Amino acid sequence: MEIIIKLQNDNPEVFTPMAVYDGRSNLFSPQALIFRNAAEVRSLPFRPTNGSHSAPPQFQVNIDNTSTYFSQPTYQVRLTKVAEINPECVCSCVQISP
Repeated sequence: MEIIIKLQNDNPEVFTPMAVYDGRSNLFSPQALIFRNAAEVRSLPFRPTNGSHSAPPQFQVNIDNTSTYFSQPTYQVRLTKVAEINPECVCSCVQISP
């Protein structure tokens, strides 16, 4: 959880509004995430198409460690779109009107 919070806090241009993490492997965003990488602009959700094998967006996240004995761990976070959720279906499942 700490890694995802730090990822979003360090990249507000991508994660505004913030996404919701389920504590396992899913990150839910209310809108498509826009990634700017040097000369290209790539919109997440991302899925390779037409045989393309481009890598999905990846971030390095450094977690501050208060201990001076151990080095600060760096984590690689890679985001890949797997599905879109229809909010109307969710509302009907929990019996809330949209």
